[in-house]
Amino acid sequence: MPFTYDGLSAREQRLVKELIAASQELEDIYWLQNNPADITLYKSLAGRADESEQLARRYLWINGSRFDQIHENEPFIGTEKQAPGRALYPKGLTRGDLEAYVKAHPAQ
Repeated sequence: MPFTYDGLSAREQRLVKELIAASQELEDIYWLQNNPADITLYKSLAGRADESEQLARRYLWINGSRFDQIHENEPFIGTEKQAPGRALYPKGLTRGDLEAYVKAHPAQ
């Protein structure tokens, strides 16, 4: 999206830069909570000459992972389905595991 600082005061320019920095931090948090392994995949495709790899990298960026958000989070790279809870919970953690933990540790 094209952007210019023309017409903005020094204070407004600083504010825009701070908003951009905050947005970048949110993007990092999203990737970490969504599927951290995809960060490595995304970085591994940087600088590749193959057009299909560059398109895959672009699509990773758009979705924030290898799961297509428009098509029911189907993987567009690999076949592993998206884990429930994404990366917010350990793989394999069930509702029963979580409820048992809460019951055993009510103060937490």
